[in-house]
Amino acid sequence: QWHTGREALLRQLSTRSTNREKLDTVLSRLGATTTTTTSGTSTESEVDVQNELKEYDKKVYKAYKEMFAATGVELGRLGIPFFAIGEAERGRLGEEELDRLRGRMVEFLEDMVRE
Repeated sequence: QWHTGREALLRQLSTRSTNREKLDTVLSRLGATTTTTTSGTSTESEVDVQNELKEYDKKVYKAYKEMFAATGVELGRLGIPFFAIGEAERGRLGEEELDRLRGRMVEFLEDMVRE
């Protein structure tokens, strides 16, 4: 879903750049001055596109982290092993091991749902 959104953003940005170039062409034919030069437009557009893509990627990553945290809280509330643990167990296992065990538990739950 995030990839589809990113592709739609790329299409939108491409259309914006094309429309800006058309507008500049029409204005220059009418004798009006344009705000960008032909060589500057492509460079500025590329920078704008990269900045907007970075912002989109940041938003997607933030949403992913929030969803991941909310899912972990909900699995803990349901009493799922390795999600519903106290601080003592957390310290004994370590974060890396705990993440590995949680991943295996999620795989197990997914397998159970499939069957």
